[in-house]
Amino acid sequence: MNERRSINTRIWTDEWFEDLKPLEKLVWIYLLSNLNTNLIGIYEISVKRIAFDTGLDKNEAQHISDKFHQEKKAFFYHGHVIIPNWIKNQSMNANMLKHARKLYNNLTPAIHDFLKRIGFESFESLSNGFPMNNKKVREPEIQFPTSDELIFDKETQAALCDYFGITELGNERQWMDSIKFIMGLEKAGKLKLFKEQFEAYKTYRKESKATWNHKFPNFICDGWNEQNWIKNLENLKNNEDSSRNNSTSTKQPSRQGQAIEGVITRLEEEDRKCS
Repeated sequence: MNERRSINTRIWTDEWFEDLKPLEKLVWIYLLSNLNTNLIGIYEISVKRIAFDTGLDKNEAQHISDKFHQEKKAFFYHGHVIIPNWIKNQSMNANMLKHARKLYNNLTPAIHDFLKRIGFESFESLSNGFPMNNKKVREPEIQFPTSDELIFDKETQAALCDYFGITELGNERQWMDSIKFIMGLEKAGKLKLFKEQFEAYKTYRKESKATWNHKFPNFICDGWNEQNWIKNLENLKNNEDSSRNNSTSTKQPSRQGQAIEGVITRLEEEDRKCS
């Protein structure tokens, strides 16, 4: 079944859209029209998928996604994209609005909490969206977890933030995201797996002298588990051991060579006796 989505033709005269570079316009149109879109403009998608579908490399897609997030046009959070102006630019009948409200109600608690943090308390407020030409939307006040929520593996959270250079004072939003990420892992029973993967990931990058690195949002989204870093590290060590063994074996003389050396030694001893 084909899905239909509306893109307001006024987009081509919108000041913000006009200032975008060609590749940025490509990604924006993609976010409005890809197969994952729904009636509320909040859906699951990864930067890797955006890069694959648009033909961009992952770094380009990440950079453009970060730009949209910073300018509050499309927020990327917990593997989802949230487009605030989506609903108000769609033509919906009564049944479509009913389904849209159902989609909104079925969003995860984490997404609902994030929507509140950026100023959308209800489906109605989301339907009104942000002003299209207002580039200076007030930064929402960060809501920190309550004392009851602050029961989590602080050691792992601190190690994660330390690795990515995140401090509570320097980047409060990412600091809070790291707390929620760890709490989510604990709730899903995946904290042990994450800790093992994280340690393997760090060691693998160091031992392999990798020049690539994940950005923090991408890492907590899917980077930590997009590959089996434990297995990758194991394979890396096995390859290194194999290389060392091959190197050692080439340095050791063969049995035939040892035998020849023994004969030469005996002949030299006999010559000394004769002399």
